[in-house]
Amino acid sequence: MEYFDDLIEEAITRGEIALIEVGKQKLLATPKLTQQTLLKEKVQGENGEPIEPVLSYEFTLLDNSNLTYQSKDLSK
Repeated sequence: MEYFDDLIEEAITRGEIALIEVGKQKLLATPKLTQQTLLKEKVQGENGEPIEPVLSYEFTLLDNSNLTYQSKDLSK
């Protein structure tokens, strides 16, 4: 139960907590938005090529703040 109390305290202090999957491990981390485009959905560019919105996060593990993961490195 103490573990969940710590999680609630972290969520209140930091604002949000993410559950990420690294390999087969599920880990708790704090997300930080690192890149975001203004596009909300995919559109056609001038040459007909699709342009997709970009949304990138950096996740810092709660258990070890020295370990960070980029959203592009995590499987969806």
